[in-house]
Amino acid sequence: MKEIILHTPYLYHEAGRPDKVMQAIARQRAHYRNDRTGLPDNEDMGSQATFLMATTLGLYPVMGDTRYWLSVPRVREAEIDLPGGQTLRIVNQARDGVLPTPHWNGRALARWSLEHHEISGGCELVFR
Repeated sequence: MKEIILHTPYLYHEAGRPDKVMQAIARQRAHYRNDRTGLPDNEDMGSQATFLMATTLGLYPVMGDTRYWLSVPRVREAEIDLPGGQTLRIVNQARDGVLPTPHWNGRALARWSLEHHEISGGCELVFR
């Protein structure tokens, strides 16, 4: 998996197809394993590990932009400590086989992205 194509599954968001994002991410993540050869190809500057971590959390940074593309997390819950004592809480309440709706601070989102300023002060992101 070359670094220059790691973000390509998220381009389906630009076409309004979050379902295709989830399918493409699942295919890419299948290349990763929990063993010595678990990172496919070359781990240049941490991009493979970053892709895996970001897709696991469901929050992928768009390079050169202030947006984060969203996807259904692989974990049920995660908390990230932010500067100033703030917390980003991510909760996955999605049911298998059902595309959830992302909720930011209790409000359903009509988009599958967040701006940096929407998470930098702390927030809760729930997929249900």
